[in-house]
Amino acid sequence: MDKREARNQLIKDGILAVVAWALCGVLFAMLTPMGGYGFIISIICAGIPFGWRWLSKIITAMSFFGIVIKILLSVFIGWIAIFVVLIKDIIMLATAE
Repeated sequence: MDKREARNQLIKDGILAVVAWALCGVLFAMLTPMGGYGFIISIICAGIPFGWRWLSKIITAMSFFGIVIKILLSVFIGWIAIFVVLIKDIIMLATAE
């Protein structure tokens, strides 16, 4: 992987994390009067796209119930996946030639 591809991947994943964080923050602010807790929950939910990407390699959601289960699992796996993916992207950028 060359430096340009590594930089593009890091930018893409960074933008995805920020958009997911902002979207969850806006949704929680509109739907619930949580105050500062909405900010924390939006940070936790920012990993959903990364957890979904990892789960797509294992689970195929074919029904509404399957999609709900996959979303719930994505929240928990996303806590780890977001950091692993972003750190991997940074390492790939640092080691790319």
